Amino acid sequence: MARPRKTFVRKFDELLITVHLEQKLTKQKIFEYYANQVPLGRRGSFGIRGFGEASQAFFGKDMRQLTLPEAATLAGLIQEPSARNPFRWPERAKARRNIVLKMMLDNGHISQFQYNEACAAPMNVTRTGIESTDAPYFVDRVNDQLADRFGDKDFQESGSRIYTTIDLDLQRDAAIAVADGAKEIDELLAKRHPNQPIDAPQVALICLDPIPAKSRRSSAAATTA
Repeated sequence: MARPRKTFVRKFDELLITVHLEQKLTKQKIFEYYANQVPLGRRGSFGIRGFGEASQAFFGKDMRQLTLPEAATLAGLIQEPSARNPFRWPERAKARRNIVLKMMLDNGHISQFQYNEACAAPMNVTRTGIESTDAPYFVDRVNDQLADRFGDKDFQESGSRIYTTIDLDLQRDAAIAVADGAKEIDELLAKRHPNQPIDAPQVALICLDPIPAKSRRSSAAATTA
């Protein structure tokens, strides 16, 4: 997707919005809104907005429980969240994290000991922080239905629990089967078309629970009777 062009008209509009916000809100409130809405990458099919959501998505914990290197990791995502996603690009995320830590050191916010210890910390992210990544399209559909029925109600903020029909064990088995099948197809296409760029295959999976033969006969007999 192309980035918005930086034109004088756009910059003038942004200036007017900035002046309006500064007249209506304190700098603390503006920063609060920004921290809660800033895009910080994606996980599965879901966009991550705000430091609170990013804390849960990447580290599986409340933002108040973050360690110094974890907090610096999130701060380092602002500039290029997709290119420094710690799930996909852990080394890039770590390098940017250490730059943030160096700036904190230079500005006197942390000590040399804290800086050295935080820079040496591994890039540990959680794989189980958000259940929606196990079935992103299913959850997308659930979110659409919730939006249709309840409008703009924020279910995450209210702590609501949404119960659905999905079987997460079967969903994870299906995801593994698709990943294994796609890998086999990629290897087969690479052999057939060496040194040629190949588009990623589109994959679909249908899971059936067939009725055993004995049950079918019982059902047929009951229907006949």
